Amino acid sequence: MKIITDPRVDKEIFRLSLKDQTKINEYIKLFKEYGFGLSRKYLKKIDKNIWELRPDKWRVFILEVAPEYIVIHLMRKQSQKMTKETKKILARRSKEYLWEK
Repeated sequence: MKIITDPRVDKEIFRLSLKDQTKINEYIKLFKEYGFGLSRKYLKKIDKNIWELRPDKWRVFILEVAPEYIVIHLMRKQSQKMTKETKKILARRSKEYLWEK
């Protein structure tokens, strides 16, 4: 499984503590290894082709653009519901990558 990380997400991850960076990267590796076989505790489908990976207090959003998977957004979990701003970011970044294909 090929996973690409959006450069904007790379920058966000780099700004985090080493502990948080490690946790997020471990979960991305888990997704790379097990894919959609991960339990709902770790992975949740958000939209037609967007998945949410759930490393503790972080949310990593992955766009499925066969045959690749692209990490398009990262956010700290603040509530049960996704904010409007996060939804806008996901829609905008999804369009960016879907237009490239």
